[in-house]
Parts: sequence; C-alpha cells; structure tokens
Amino acid sequence: MGKVLVVASDKGGVGKSTYTANTASMAVNKGLSAIILKADKNNDLLSWNGKRKANGLLPVPVHEAYGDIGREIGRLSKLCDLLIVDCPGHDSPEFRSALTVSDILITLVKPSSDFES
Repeated sequence: MGKVLVVASDKGGVGKSTYTANTASMAVNKGLSAIILKADKNNDLLSWNGKRKANGLLPVPVHEAYGDIGREIGRLSKLCDLLIVDCPGHDSPEFRSALTVSDILITLVKPSSDFES
C-alpha cells in the first residue's frame, strides 16, 4: 500500500494543483509509481497530464472522485507507491474524508500582501 499525500488549503489559488503536479512528476522521475486523485473540480490536472504525454514525458495517472472519497483513496493507494490527493480550496467532504486516511498532509498558504500588520 502506497503513501497517501493530501494537498489542501482553506482557499483556492495558493498553488495546490501546481504542487500536486510537481510532486507527482518528481516521484515518477525518481522511479516511483504515482497516481493523482483529482478531488477539486476547479483545476486542470487532466490537461496538464495530456501535455506531459504529448511532450514525451511519462504520464501520471489522474483519477477523479468527489464527495466521500475515502474508499477511492483506499483502492488507489494499493496500486502505487504514492497517491497524491488534490483537495478543493475550502472545507469540503473531499478534504474531510481524505484527511481521515492520509499519511501526510501538506497545507499551502498564501501570505497577505500587507506585511506591516
């Protein structure tokens, strides 16, 4: 059973999908088997994977699941060394169910532009 890495944040636009794509790419380049579980409807990881394949790079399988994704995480984690779950940028059923079965949680933040306060 592979490790489950959950990528989350309390808001969108902080780089969760970019982090997910880069981490999956690094894992594959290091010889690990990786799968991305797209649990955020507001990202373009399927298009990113198509571009990888078109440019001769090893594709990373991308699956989609929404709602209570705990069972899907359990199923997919048996098929790879690293399962990366890209959660929505808000509190959601996807985030809550992923959190209960995760091995690692990465929370990305975007600092305020007002550094003086």
